[in-house]
Amino acid sequence: MAYTEGIAEIIDDVRKAKSNAKKVALLKEHNQEWMHQLLYMTYSSNWDWKLPEGTPPFTKNDPSTDLEGSAYSELQRFYLFRVPGPNGSNIGHPDITQQKRETLFVQVLESVAPKDADLFVEIKKKKIKGVPKSVVEDAFPGLLNANL
Repeated sequence: MAYTEGIAEIIDDVRKAKSNAKKVALLKEHNQEWMHQLLYMTYSSNWDWKLPEGTPPFTKNDPSTDLEGSAYSELQRFYLFRVPGPNGSNIGHPDITQQKRETLFVQVLESVAPKDADLFVEIKKKKIKGVPKSVVEDAFPGLLNANL
């Protein structure tokens, strides 16, 4: 079975890069929808979280468990945690209760590798340590102003 590099592992490589130019290059190597989505959720002013501030209480998985690939599919559920758009737009999920939304977020955190869970919390807090917004803007011009 092929090894799937985890999202947090990729972001860790970006964090460790010595220069912003190298960080930009590493982000561009992963010019894929999932990367755009997580950077957009983190840095775009068009994405508002409908979750309480801070880190929710959750139980991290055993680091030896092979869950690196699960974060990719879990990213697809993040629309549930977004503030619904105006006029019934297809953004967010207006029919879900706040308690259910928060429970689902904890379930997501508990279903991925520990480093991916930590990264998802950073994304929710709107800042990924070691990956400045300016680097994202250089790697993917216009991404943060899009309407995703």
